[in-house]
Amino acid sequence: MTPDDEKTIQMFESRVRQLMQVYSRLKLENEQLTDKVASLEAKLGDAEEEIAKREKAYSLLKSARILEVSGDDVKETRARLSRLIREVDKCISLLNV
Repeated sequence: MTPDDEKTIQMFESRVRQLMQVYSRLKLENEQLTDKVASLEAKLGDAEEEIAKREKAYSLLKSARILEVSGDDVKETRARLSRLIREVDKCISLLNV
């Protein structure tokens, strides 16, 4: 082999080692990012569950507020309840048809 061939082989070996190091580093980074994605997906699932719970609680609070009775709006509350009862009766009669 000529000196140029040896130099070329050494350069090739050096480049292959560099490539292997970059591959190892990228593989480790990929594993870390995969773990981070899994962690964030778990947090997202927890947050979505919390949102669903809060939406349900909000809905119940809205319903309770409709039925809330105070001294001043007893008549108004009775009227609201009457409207709700009529609406339920209409729905029931539509279902029976």
